Parts: sequence; structure tokens; C-alpha cells
Amino acid sequence: MPQGFPPPHRRRLPLHSLWWCGWMGEATQDELDPKRASVEAALELEQLDVNLFRSVRLWKPLPSSRAVFGGQIIGQSLAAAARTVKDAALSVHSLHSYFIRPGDNSLAAVYYVRRVRDGHSFAARQVTAQQGGVSIFEALVSFHRAEASTLDYQDTMPLDVPPADSLPTRQENWQKLLDTKRDKMPKAMVDFVEARIRAPFPLDMRNCDPSIEGFTMRTRRRPREPKQRLWIRAAQRLSDEPISHACVAAYASDYHMINTASLAAPEMFAMAASLDHSMWFHAPFRADEWMLYELSSSRAGGSRALISGRLFRPDGMLVCSLAQEGLVRFAAPSQQPSSTQPRPRL
Repeated sequence: MPQGFPPPHRRRLPLHSLWWCGWMGEATQDELDPKRASVEAALELEQLDVNLFRSVRLWKPLPSSRAVFGGQIIGQSLAAAARTVKDAALSVHSLHSYFIRPGDNSLAAVYYVRRVRDGHSFAARQVTAQQGGVSIFEALVSFHRAEASTLDYQDTMPLDVPPADSLPTRQENWQKLLDTKRDKMPKAMVDFVEARIRAPFPLDMRNCDPSIEGFTMRTRRRPREPKQRLWIRAAQRLSDEPISHACVAAYASDYHMINTASLAAPEMFAMAASLDHSMWFHAPFRADEWMLYELSSSRAGGSRALISGRLFRPDGMLVCSLAQEGLVRFAAPSQQPSSTQPRPRL
């Protein structure tokens, strides 16, 4: 176990004490919206002016989540930036962003794009997302014209991973948990799992270690190494536009980032939020075909955790590198998780 890991809990706890149900519950109408099965619907924008765009819809990842899903804001910001770059030979190569305030799914997000530079080899855009007249997100996006290079190398894709099609789906994992533990679960937990099975989801994500699914919902658990690997792809066929696939990768990349850091925690976070998010695009890919998403957390401290990720095509090509720092807070020692406790604020 890496240096600095918290000691594992030795005492075996009864199942009913392992689950925190304060944030669980049945699916809402918003969560059951059939459009949530389409990642392209999640990224749809309305153009208001030359450099001004507005979200068509915003969703929270769970009914009880305190904010809009960060990946949706990242993906929409990239889509807005790309729509102001008219040279089709320029493709996105990097994105650096900050989450400033939680997004509100009851309001549209307005994206203002500032054309920082339009050059022959590079174009740069600054994107500011606002709600209610205040900024909730800032991003800098750079586009590059493809060039030949004699310097060309990459890390090797991990080979010790099971094939994607041999792994259970997200819904199958939830169903297995329900089938094996239903009689020991509190009703709120049963409702939560049943809602996850019914709710439309735009991505096909299959963890190479299915035992991780459900692990992070336990209030007490034995810490594990903060590493995981998943196969991911869009659940529906996408257009052939390369930027569409980059936007979907941006959307999907925010899943499992902070979740990776939580694997090393001896208890559930009282609060977790993305603080910043960076991506580097190295090579073409299709987000509606399998990609291996390798994640690891190299450092946690001061209520922050740093997570890095790599996306590989099935042929072994490294197509995207990622990094994110997240805010991770635990409840005060005297506090017990409860649905009536106020949520911590940033």
C-alpha cells in the first residue's frame, strides 16, 4: 500500500451500518428524462450571437447532487469554443478549466467565447460560463493545425485488462448488488439502486474491477489503492465530426475522477467537487467505440486530491491525457451522516 494510506478498518461492520443513505432516494422525473440516454442531447447548445451560446438542458448526476454534472459544463464549453473556429484544419489539442461556482440545473448556462488568437498554426479561445449574471466556469481552449514530427512516442497501453465485452454493464452491476444484498439493505438504499437501474444513461462504462462498483457508497471500508481502469464509450452512435468525439470525451472524463481518490479513503466524503480539469488531445479517436480509461491519484492532502487519467484506443494509441484536482472533505468526527444535516459549502 502506498505511503500515507490511512489504516484499514479491522472490525467487520454489519451491512446496515456500511451504507450512507442520506443522499439516496427514488428517481425524479428529471432523472428519468429519456433524453438523458443521449450524450449529444447533453451537449446541445443554442447560438444566441456570434460568440454567445446557451445550454439547451443541464442535468445533475444524481437528484440529491448539489450541482450540475461538471462534465456537461466542460463538454458544452468545448463545443462553444469549437463553433467559433472556422478553419476546419484546426483541431482541439488542449483544454484547461476551473470550476468557480456550482451550476444550477434550473437555469440555462450562457457561454461567452472570447477569440484570444487566430493564427495559422494555432487558435485560442477563452470560454466563460455564467448563470444569473455570475461566472460558474472558465476555460482556455487551444486548437492546432496537424504537423508532421520526427519526435513521436507514447506510454504503452496496459495489457493486463479484460476485454470490454467480457465485463458487466453498469446496470448489471447494480442489479447484482440488489439481488445479493436486497434483504440487508435499508429501503433508501434499495430505492437508490433501483433508480440507477431505471434511469437513462448516455455512456457505456465497464469497470475492469467490478468489485469497485458500489464500494465508494460505503460509509466505512478498507482503503484501496487509488487506481482504476474502465472501458468507456458513448451508448449511441455519434456523428463523424471529430470535435463531437472530443466533446463527448470531455463529458465522460469527469466521471470516476474524484471517485478514484475516494478508493483510498476509509470513509465516504462528506463533500466532493471538481476544482479544475485539464485535457490534452494527442490523436484522433471515436468516442462511440471502446476506449480504455486509466485513472490514478498521486496525492491527497489539505482537503484536495490530484487525479490523472489516460485514454487509449483499442489499438493501443494514447489519444488523451487528463488531470483534475478535486475538493474532498470529510464530516467532523462528532458528526454522523444524516439526511437532515446541512451540506458543507465551498
